[in-house]
Formats: sequence, C-alpha cells, structure tokens
Amino acid sequence: MIRKMATVYGYTRDWLLNLGLLKKLRAERYAMELTFLQSQVDPQFLFNSLNNLCALALDEGSPKTADGIAKLGTLMRYNLQDAQAELVPLSKEINYLEKYIELQQLHTSPQTELEFNLQINKHGQYEGEKIAPMLLIPFVENAFKYGLSSIVPTRIYIGLELSNDRLMLNVENDIVSMLQDRVNKGFGLETVKKRLALRYPGRHQLLIREEDGVFAIQLEIDLRS
Repeated sequence: MIRKMATVYGYTRDWLLNLGLLKKLRAERYAMELTFLQSQVDPQFLFNSLNNLCALALDEGSPKTADGIAKLGTLMRYNLQDAQAELVPLSKEINYLEKYIELQQLHTSPQTELEFNLQINKHGQYEGEKIAPMLLIPFVENAFKYGLSSIVPTRIYIGLELSNDRLMLNVENDIVSMLQDRVNKGFGLETVKKRLALRYPGRHQLLIREEDGVFAIQLEIDLRS
C-alpha cells in the first residue's frame, strides 16, 4: 500500500513538474514571438521621409527643412529606443503619432483634406496610461500610403480618444484608385493584428471596412493591466 502511494506520489510530482515546465516554455515562446513581431514593424516610412526631405531641401532652403529634420529625429529616437520596451507611456505614443502626422504634412498635397482629432479625458491628463509601442502608427501610415494623391482631392481623418481607460482610434481615408487592389494586404496591418491578439487578448476590438472608395478602421483597446 505504501509502495503504491509512493508511486502515485512520484507520478503526481513528475506530472506537476512537467506541467510547470510546459507553462514556462509556453510563456517563453509567447515572449519570443511577441518580441519577434514587434521587431517586424516596418520602419520604411523613415527612409521615405528622408527622401522627401532631401527633395524639399533641393527645392528650397527654408526653415521647413530644418523643422522636418528635427521631427524626423524625434521619430527615429523613439523607434530605436523607446519602441524596444514592452510598454511605453501613452503620452509618448501620442507624441510620436503627432510628429509623424506633422512630418507627412510637409509633402501632403493642398488637395488633401487632413483632420486629426485628439480627445483625452481626465482633464487632459493621461500620464499614467501605458500601451504597447508602435501599435497605432501602422493604421495611420496606411492612411497616408493609400490616401494621398497629387492629382485628385482626397480626405484623411484620424481620431484618437481616451475615455475610462479605453483608447479608441478611428482612421478613414479615400482610396487612390490606382492603389485599390493593394489596400488591406500590407504587411504592416497583418503584423499589428497579430500583436493585438498577443498583447491584448479579449481586450481589444478591431473593425476594418472598405466601402464606396473609403478605407476605415476602428480600434478599441482596454489599457487596464
């Protein structure tokens, strides 16, 4: 009887140890996969912006060029330093978003109607909130990528709202006809979908639709940890 109990105890102990090891391996795999996906965020827009600034510098020796380079420097510092963290202050992510939009405006056609609407509750204070870095920019980048035209008028709308620890991002853009078939097939959007699923499982909603030549996304994230 004692021998049987010892055997059962041994099996139970080994089972628990193996279960603990399995959980540890799964956790490590989760961390590695998340790190890999974060590293895949495409920084190509930085190089495109540099090219645009070079063209601007050739056309005019103006303060706009210096201002653009300063904004680009801010973006690169965030991309190379802060974006490697697991979470960053929401204020930094929003600042990054604002600088990116301002930088894009340097070469946006006058025919493009651009609106950025930022609504923050808590009397404008959101320093305590944190978010996974580089999570919002792919949606905004996508709008500029497929919604800019030097030939026809287009509209880009970006709305960001924080209410009761819930962050809501709305982005809409007219689709330039020549890029119609490429919308919603980019690597950036697929990557951010995977990041959302890993980082905020059951705590986010993402709706993507394309209708009447307009591409729109609605993202809601529960930031409570």
